[in-house]
Amino acid sequence: MEKEGENVKKKPIIFRAVKSFLDDDVPAMAAQLAFYINTAFFPFIVFLFIIISSTPLLDESALYDLIAFLPNQTATIVLDGLRQVTASRTLAVITGVVSIWSMSNAVATVSRALNKFYDVKENRNILYIRLLGIIFALLILVTIILNFILLVGGSLIGAVMIRYLPQYYALWHILRFLVPFVLMIVLFASMYKVMPCVNLSFKQTLGGAFFTSCLWIVFSSVFSYYVNNFSSYDIIYGSIAGIVVLFTWIFVTAYIILIGGEVNSFLAGHFSKRKREF
Repeated sequence: MEKEGENVKKKPIIFRAVKSFLDDDVPAMAAQLAFYINTAFFPFIVFLFIIISSTPLLDESALYDLIAFLPNQTATIVLDGLRQVTASRTLAVITGVVSIWSMSNAVATVSRALNKFYDVKENRNILYIRLLGIIFALLILVTIILNFILLVGGSLIGAVMIRYLPQYYALWHILRFLVPFVLMIVLFASMYKVMPCVNLSFKQTLGGAFFTSCLWIVFSSVFSYYVNNFSSYDIIYGSIAGIVVLFTWIFVTAYIILIGGEVNSFLAGHFSKRKREF
């Protein structure tokens, strides 16, 4: 029995991480999360466009920059939908309510998944969980808008700085890309901290948030490049190729979000065991 215990301890950390991933049934939880994100995606993008279009920052070319992370076929479908929907202000208000409610469903699903990862039962009021979901849906919206201003409007700010503060232009050029990445990490870290029914410090969630942010950026860039240059989705799926590509991107995005939470729960368990050993 002692030898078996020693063998368990000697198992590589990667092996234990994979076992934890499978035991927590991450694939099934990712499928649930992807369903709610799919439901929320179009109304959320429409609502986001309506908000940004009320400012002088957005034109047709800027909109392409906003959804540049999507493959060309999917971006075309999104743009067509935006042009058809954004004409009515009444529809815009309804879209806003639907988008925030749908996105809060996705965030609530993250809460259930994180509770499973940490092996805890939810004892908070369901209305409280729903309120947290709505708050994070709004935070996601605000984060995207701020990132949009920095990335798309950053060139305008940079032009002003070249004229009046040229000595700070190099620093601004770095910050306009670094700050959105930091905002993304903070958003994920806050979600990983608040949504599970367990007391966590912000520091304990930074590892998974950093992992999620990096992996999502790399995946989105590689996936978009692959679909635009090498894939044959349009041959296989015909006119619905763009929708299939979008659903695939959303499903993997859901996976990445949950993997970040799994990383945090695994690291928390790993370090707590090491403390007990010493």
